[in-house]
Amino acid sequence: MQLRPIKAILVLILVASLAAGCTVNNQASSVSTAYPTAGRSVLLQGIEARYNASAVNHGYEDYKVTWVNNTTVAVHMKITSETEVTTWDYKFTHFPTINGATAYFDSHELRYTDKPDTAEHASLYALVTGVKNSSVSKEVTIPSGNTTYHLEQIDSLIIESSSRVLPSVNATVAATATPSPPQLSQEQLNAIQRDMEAKGYNITQALKQSGGIGTSANGSTFYKGAITQGGIQYNLTVEVCKDNATANSKFTSKVSDLQKSGIVGSYTSPTQWSGVSTLNGIQVNSSVTKSATGPPYTITTIE
Repeated sequence: MQLRPIKAILVLILVASLAAGCTVNNQASSVSTAYPTAGRSVLLQGIEARYNASAVNHGYEDYKVTWVNNTTVAVHMKITSETEVTTWDYKFTHFPTINGATAYFDSHELRYTDKPDTAEHASLYALVTGVKNSSVSKEVTIPSGNTTYHLEQIDSLIIESSSRVLPSVNATVAATATPSPPQLSQEQLNAIQRDMEAKGYNITQALKQSGGIGTSANGSTFYKGAITQGGIQYNLTVEVCKDNATANSKFTSKVSDLQKSGIVGSYTSPTQWSGVSTLNGIQVNSSVTKSATGPPYTITTIE
């Protein structure tokens, strides 16, 4: 992701908002660029005042100014939109001389890869100092993942900064909110089969997943197996539903399907239906059982 335009827009907004003037004088000032002999740098105080005014006008979500020492000040800002969280961190250092700043810039320049035509803080520097044509104005940048790092020199001022863009919490939640399709562990399948055996059935084919996980029209996952009782083989199907409402609907629908096929039965409980039919004069039992609790929300059918 290319972050440089975001930083450029921020600086333009900063300068434009202060030129419009809400909190401070809207005219270019003439703050001294002389290196301080005592106390804080007047140049950096002027830059701080402009950033403070911008913060008041724009109401950044997170804004903080930290004086590292009398000649270095750090500014942190953060803005959150519905889709992105953008963070800026600046460190302004006032060097005693232009040559000193140049030496620092040159010693760090090689680690950067891009060289814009002008330093992005040049217009702000001119607004603060009244110096429209500085002796030195240059910048280099390097992108690294979601962050772009910047190094600027404007006369005796060095600006080291970074701009970072990440998805907002809302965007992240929206992208990850879809629940995983329902499925059963092997331990849960074994428990169902043990329950069948306790009811007098023999497992002739263990339950195995049928089709993809959550690939049915309603997002269910199916497991199929085979059991026998009294010499009759039955199909055993377990449907794992995505929620309780779906399970209730599928339970009613499955009972209705069996009744339509001629199987006569009744509800032995709100979650259990048992039916009987005959095949070649032999009684055949059928049942539909909905799990009483969940998740998982299951419909177990014997037919």
